[in-house]
Formats: sequence, structure tokens, C-alpha cells
Amino acid sequence: MSKWLNRCMLGNFDFRESKYPPYYLPTPKCMLLSDQDYYLAIRKGRCLLESEETNAPIEFVPVDGEKYRKVVREYSPILTLNLPDFNEGKSVFEGKITIKSLTNPNQTPVELTISRGLEWLEISPVTTSSFFTPRTDNAVGKGELYRMDETKAEPAKEESLWNQLMAISHNQPMPTTTDNTQSDKSDESEAPKIGLYLIKWSLGKIKGKYDVTIRVNYWPEGKQDKSADQSQSDDSSSDPNTPKTVKERTPYLLSYHYIKD
Repeated sequence: MSKWLNRCMLGNFDFRESKYPPYYLPTPKCMLLSDQDYYLAIRKGRCLLESEETNAPIEFVPVDGEKYRKVVREYSPILTLNLPDFNEGKSVFEGKITIKSLTNPNQTPVELTISRGLEWLEISPVTTSSFFTPRTDNAVGKGELYRMDETKAEPAKEESLWNQLMAISHNQPMPTTTDNTQSDKSDESEAPKIGLYLIKWSLGKIKGKYDVTIRVNYWPEGKQDKSADQSQSDDSSSDPNTPKTVKERTPYLLSYHYIKD
């Protein structure tokens, strides 16, 4: 909720380097972004970073021909993402994580991209630096999460009306929400699961103090609007040799800024 208030009401927009405009502009796109932020807030959408201190390595630094022991604190940054109304058959997310060293500001910042994997969080380094050691294994470790929330929560009574209003006002489908009362047990094996997706994932190890910026784009109903593409293909006046343009849906924007000092 604080993210929605800061972006929409106060104009503190943290996606300035992206193609999405700041929310306080009176345009349909900004209204949609604001509505989606509010939706994330009431549906338990979350993006944050935690830090766990690990065993500090000991480095020997030469000073005037002698070696002195220097203890460098090492941390394990842990990313937490809660993605509401996640559809295992449709939903997509992509993100960028930038890590800057505060202990050695002259070192090159680390850039990582994250995306959905079938069994684990896909992490790809764009730039690396000596203060960061990337994660090498993909197995879900102790205390980590990469699965649907197993708790059964009743949907809010206003949820259906909210979805209808947003779909009408912005001509973009809102996420399909979980409704346990309407589920058919005979179709459980065929229908994709929909619910709150929980991600808690270690990114690697960082030496010294650091600054992290996280930006994630989330498409609950898929990145591409296939219904718009289908409407174009059904148009008899269109040239069959003309390549179809695929409309990209406006993503839900999650972000977080963390400083370990």
C-alpha cells in the first residue's frame, strides 16, 4: 500500500529508466498502473530483500611489508517475491537486480536478470564484480520457497466487482482470482493452479556493505494479449500476408531498494 501511495499520490516513481511513465500524469496508462499497484497491495503482492550474515572470511592485507588480518563481513541477500493470482499456465515475470558495493564504490556494479523457471528461479548475470559471488546451485535450499501458497484464503467479496470495473475502464483483463468454492475436484489434474506464488531465494554472497535495487515486471494473464491478436486475425478485411502485431499487456510493477550499511 505504501508503494501505491508513494508512486501515485506523491509521484515518487522508481521505474524512471523504463518505458512506463510516472503515475501522476493524467493518462489512461498511468491510471492503469495506479490501479494495478492498488490491486497488488490488497492481494498481498510483495517484493523485498533480506540479508543474512554468513561466516566472515579472513583476508591478509600487506602493510609495510607485514601481513595484517582483515575481517570482511559477508552477506547472503535473499529475494522475496509474492505474486498474487499466479496462473501456472499463463503467468510470466521478469526482473532486474542491480547491486552496488558501498565498501568499494569504484567497483563495477553487478547486474542480474531474473525470470520464471519451472522448478527454480532463473538468475542470469549481466555484469559481474569481485565483491559478489553468484549462486551456483538451483536446488531449493533450507528456508527457501518456490511454490504456490498452500493456505486456503477466501476471496474478498469486492474482488469480482473490482475485476469487472478495471477490465471495463482499461480494456485489459484483470487476473483470474482463486475461488475455492467453485472448483471441481474432477478437473484438478487438468486445470492450471491459480493462487499466491511464493518466492524466497538466495542470490549469492556479497562482501562488505552494499546497495540493491530490484525491479520486477509481472504479467498474471501472460505477457501477450492473445485475444487482441485473435480479433485481428478474425478481421476479414486484413491482408493474410501482413504480419500480425502482438499487443503486450502492461505489467504489474514491483520494486524494492535495500541498503546494507
